[in-house]
Amino acid sequence: MDEILKTKKRSTVRFTEEEFAQLKIDVEITGLSIPKLLKLSHFSKKKLRLLLAAEERHQVCTELRRIGNNINQIARCVNSGALEGWYSEFQDALKAISELQQMLAGVHGLR
Repeated sequence: MDEILKTKKRSTVRFTEEEFAQLKIDVEITGLSIPKLLKLSHFSKKKLRLLLAAEERHQVCTELRRIGNNINQIARCVNSGALEGWYSEFQDALKAISELQQMLAGVHGLR
């Protein structure tokens, strides 16, 4: 018996008042304990898988940083009162967004 207890892991979960109230209702409806209910709801689903691998996530973050830099350049130009001269930065941002979209669509298909 001690061996069984040693192999099981324990975790604490915190809930909002609303979440816990819903859990209590679900416990009453199903007759299951909270741990059993949570295990069934999680483990009866398909396994979680990451949408992007680590290298792909890095590429996406890099592209997002570039887009952010371009948008900041646009904002500086617009805020300085310059009505001209920011169009190329805007086009660069649109191009970066398009490239990011194509990269994600190529890897994971359109959603």
